[in-house]
Amino acid sequence: MREAASNTLLAQRGGDDRPVVFTNARVIDPSRDLDAAGVVVVADRRIIAAGPDARTARPADAEIVDCRGAIVAPGIVDMRVFVGEPGAE
Repeated sequence: MREAASNTLLAQRGGDDRPVVFTNARVIDPSRDLDAAGVVVVADRRIIAAGPDARTARPADAEIVDCRGAIVAPGIVDMRVFVGEPGAE
């Protein structure tokens, strides 16, 4: 799981421009009522595909990350907000 997390961070930072395919993952997408084994494809820092392993296209040059059953879910964001006193910032 640490490998998957670190590769996600690398993809977000743009250190490697190749697409990343997370395989052997438990994919959760509440917007599609999806909670199943499958793959997630990330390119240009965006999720471009998610679904069952056999039906999800993978770019030929993609880095493959085996999640070994770890959960992959979209929408986890850092929501820290710092608000100052109006006029005193």
